[in-house]
Amino acid sequence: MEVQESECPVSAITQRSFELVQIVNLMQGANKATGAVVGADEMPGFLLDAIRVCQSESIATENAMDEANQ
Repeated sequence: MEVQESECPVSAITQRSFELVQIVNLMQGANKATGAVVGADEMPGFLLDAIRVCQSESIATENAMDEANQ
């Protein structure tokens, strides 16, 4: 018999889970931003941070432009 659960196991989501999702998201964003020339896990930390800041600013700019157009 197959085990089934109808509820989300919220208790299984920890602070570490959120941190891992953020790390994966950052690395995927860095790979996309650089055209996957260099793997994000091979980049120096300062470059990864610079890419993260640029992505955050780009998103903030897009959101501000969307709000201004409404």
